Amino acid sequence: MSTLLDALGHPIRVGDTVLTSSYCSPTFNIITKVVKVNKKTITVEIEKYIYDDSIKRTIRTLGPVKRFAYQMVVVDKQLEHNQKEFPEHML
Repeated sequence: MSTLLDALGHPIRVGDTVLTSSYCSPTFNIITKVVKVNKKTITVEIEKYIYDDSIKRTIRTLGPVKRFAYQMVVVDKQLEHNQKEFPEHML
């Protein structure tokens, strides 16, 4: 079985910290953890909005959302790469 690679070519594994888009957002703007890795998709835990019929309101909840590999960047791997390649830019 082949491993899934993120937008920068890093392998994605369960428990990795990733930068991805929030629910219904086109930009990479949230940092979260990988919950599950399937053949083609990755499940991450993201805050999303759902409509609750019992109270007739939209509520915020934390739930699993499926993403494709190109929709995320593994932050741990990229930070490790930046520390090796560009130590002069690290604080």
